Amino acid sequence: MVEASIAVKALLQGATPERKQEIEDLWDRYAPKVCVVEDARGVNISAGKGRIKFDHKTLEAIWLLGFNRWRSI
Repeated sequence: MVEASIAVKALLQGATPERKQEIEDLWDRYAPKVCVVEDARGVNISAGKGRIKFDHKTLEAIWLLGFNRWRSI
């Protein structure tokens, strides 16, 4: 399984290839830690002190919203 930090960085760079270097520079500067936590009730995503936390269910909901928006264009 791919580490969450690597997957999120690749996702950001893939979504905005024209800003790949800018994302790389920001990632190197701030070095955020990405954690996938256990699913819980409601939307669970937070960031602070160099750490981004979310659960799998919330990530799926965000993906579904983005995909539906893309398909509506």
